[in-house]
Amino acid sequence: MSEQVPDVNSYVYQPDPPRKDGRMYAIGGLPTRLTKDEAEAIVEAINEMAWLGNDCPYCGHVAHLASTGCPQCGKDTPAPWRDVTPLKRCQCERCTG
Repeated sequence: MSEQVPDVNSYVYQPDPPRKDGRMYAIGGLPTRLTKDEAEAIVEAINEMAWLGNDCPYCGHVAHLASTGCPQCGKDTPAPWRDVTPLKRCQCERCTG
């Protein structure tokens, strides 16, 4: 854990001791009160990021390479902290064969 605050607008810090899942970091430097436009701009920026995944959590298709979306069902790869449980497993020849 660090007690030093960087001289920047936003920064990553570790408020918790190390965890096995690696989820021990937070983002600092964000104001606690925002205008609606500011909050929407931050959410839009996060949602527009291109996350990479090796398999589709929506349809279960396994990609050849890490991808920002599924070539089988067309859905974007969700952020890693989103808990998306697949409804079914992909039934394409590549995934069943």
